[in-house]
Amino acid sequence: MFNVIITESEIWRYKFKMCLLAIYVGLYSHGVKADSTSLVFKTPPGFENIGVGKESGFLVTYNGNALPGYVTYNSSTKLLSIDSRRYKENIFNSKDVKNVNEILKRINFEKCERGCEVQVDNNDVSIDKLNQTISIFDKNSKYITPQTNFGLVHNQTIDIKGNNDGYRSANISGNGYIGLPSQMYGYFNWYYNKRTYQNTQSSSNSAISTYYLQKNFDKYYVRAGKQNSLDYYAGAINSVISPSYNGFLTVGSQDNFSRENKQNGADVLTFFAMSEGSVDIERDGRVLLNRSSSVGKNEIDYRMLPSGYYPVEIIYFDKNGREMGRESQMINNVNYGNQGDNWHITAGKQLYDDSNILEVGVGHDMQGYYGNILALAADNGKWTTDININKPLLFDEQVFQPTIGFRAGEKGIGGYASLAVGNSELGSITASYYQQDDVSDAYYTANSSSISYSRNFGANLVSYSYGRFYSSDYQQLQISRLFTGETFYANTSLGVKRQTNFGDGVYLNLTLSYKDSQARLNIYNSSGDVAYSASYQKEWIDQFGSTTANIDYGHSKDNDNITLSAGRSGSLGELNTSVGFDRNNTQGSLYYRGGLSVSKYGVYPGRYNNSGSVLLVDTPANEGGSYYGFNVFGNPVTSGRIYSVPINSYKPIGYASVSNNNAEDIDMQIEVPVNVLKSHPGQVYYSKALVNINQIYSGFMRNKLGEPVSGTLSNGELVYRNGLFSFNSEKVLKDISLSHGNVNYKCDLTLKKDNGYVCIPL
Repeated sequence: MFNVIITESEIWRYKFKMCLLAIYVGLYSHGVKADSTSLVFKTPPGFENIGVGKESGFLVTYNGNALPGYVTYNSSTKLLSIDSRRYKENIFNSKDVKNVNEILKRINFEKCERGCEVQVDNNDVSIDKLNQTISIFDKNSKYITPQTNFGLVHNQTIDIKGNNDGYRSANISGNGYIGLPSQMYGYFNWYYNKRTYQNTQSSSNSAISTYYLQKNFDKYYVRAGKQNSLDYYAGAINSVISPSYNGFLTVGSQDNFSRENKQNGADVLTFFAMSEGSVDIERDGRVLLNRSSSVGKNEIDYRMLPSGYYPVEIIYFDKNGREMGRESQMINNVNYGNQGDNWHITAGKQLYDDSNILEVGVGHDMQGYYGNILALAADNGKWTTDININKPLLFDEQVFQPTIGFRAGEKGIGGYASLAVGNSELGSITASYYQQDDVSDAYYTANSSSISYSRNFGANLVSYSYGRFYSSDYQQLQISRLFTGETFYANTSLGVKRQTNFGDGVYLNLTLSYKDSQARLNIYNSSGDVAYSASYQKEWIDQFGSTTANIDYGHSKDNDNITLSAGRSGSLGELNTSVGFDRNNTQGSLYYRGGLSVSKYGVYPGRYNNSGSVLLVDTPANEGGSYYGFNVFGNPVTSGRIYSVPINSYKPIGYASVSNNNAEDIDMQIEVPVNVLKSHPGQVYYSKALVNINQIYSGFMRNKLGEPVSGTLSNGELVYRNGLFSFNSEKVLKDISLSHGNVNYKCDLTLKKDNGYVCIPL
């Protein structure tokens, strides 16, 4: 055992210590036992451990109100405790203080590893150890009427395509929540679709498809207006019946809104394209979604599609807007497995035949069995019902999720059933069967059936799927394998498919990823026609979002196409532009998806927001002139600006969920107090972020030639002869001055390369 002491006057000993340390690490990495030798040395000035942040503790909210001070955990008593002094200073309700203290004492904090949801008496407690927050909500205060103000939360999607031969395509849509006083809000949904060929042939449609006014009370709500079922968000419907109303009045329970916030999204819409281009997903002549398509297999997440059980038509277009084919598929985007109790009664006029309708819906949780009943009766004698029951089951690590439904109407009876089973050994299987096409004319639903199975055989994933709708069917068999390395992975998929009216096909998809780059190769052979495409994508991730650049090549029949595109995704939404070339035409496209909030605080853009509630996060500017960033509810924000961040509706929020996306050498303590008793659609909330920065700057100072520079920094810290330095700062710095005798340098602290910073003589 020996000690090597490094002081400021003995730099050579510090270098000697570094050599010994390198030898020791080298011996250890080669398996040489050197456990009997350890190095103990004093740290040079500037290299001391820096105590950062405030006292270690948890921020607590009670019924949506942020509590003063921190809650700390005592490892000896294994109890959480509050700072009673801080509560008295803030004149906090003594009864609430007592309640919170009693709840905290009954929490098994050690058992909750990273975070957990527990119940203490009639209180729901949510613990997040990563973000150091504890949320307590009293179920007796479940129905709260928060104060509301004027505001607007709007979402918009713009998708424009065209070429130099007169082809133009525009799919523009949006929806908005208008915040009003007295727990009221308005909602509207609009769209505009137009397609033009060679400046002569054109088709278009547009409408304000849904609009209504809603008033929320303690335990129920009243809603009146017009509702198109195509405007329901994914996960909002728990029945195969979802009529559209030209005018309606609804009275329902507040529990309905826990259902409307849920996203199903477990399934995908699968289709195959013979060329690079795009697809329109249409229903009743309205474009629900327009998406780019690549050669071979394509998928669209159900979360991008309206909720409900309905047929759609998929229309294929090439890059120049020429229709290449169309097919029909059935969408089953119904959220059967909901939680809680809810009810609603609706009276209105049917959108398509002007019949008067009375609709009654009830959902009930019966000890884990969740049931939904929906009944529909029209004044023309037509009626129909839907009853479904869902119950997740667990047998010997095998998960079963069965759903059984019963349909009845003036014409007859029908029903449906679905089952999802899966575990790691036997694989997973999903199956569904719907027999309900001849039940009622009050609301028509089509027959369909599907089955899919997947299982790992060694390193290979084998999957099979079958679907039938009307007189068409579809089968697919696929083998996938993932190859992984230290810095790359490759995913290959080889499959065959058979489809009515589209023939048989064989496809190969290959994806190779290396760090922040990705290359793809797709080959598709259908009925003797071979199409293929290749693409390369580069991604740059920063504190504020991500930027991508793509180059794509596609070949189909006698046509070759090259496309260049660039995209940006961040706090202001998603933007993508492209330009393409083939032997005859030049194409271009523009895609934007984002949100906008308007309130007394001003007008601020943001990301697309399904809930209708936003939080304006005001981040303090960095005195050092540089920028820092962090995430609020998963959305990147930066210093010195105000950002519009989506939040869930009908939820109490004390503190926003925050994560640091800076480099590891930046220690930030961030608090975003919200104090929202119960978030509400159309409301724009404001929060001033509290940020404490303790950034560690360390490494080597070098000139442009890579040679070390030394001297004294403008903050008084020393830079040693080999360029070694270290200091901490309470702000993020752009640069710092360095003096060495009569020579002054300006050192750039924004770019660190090879553990060093570049200094330029002044």
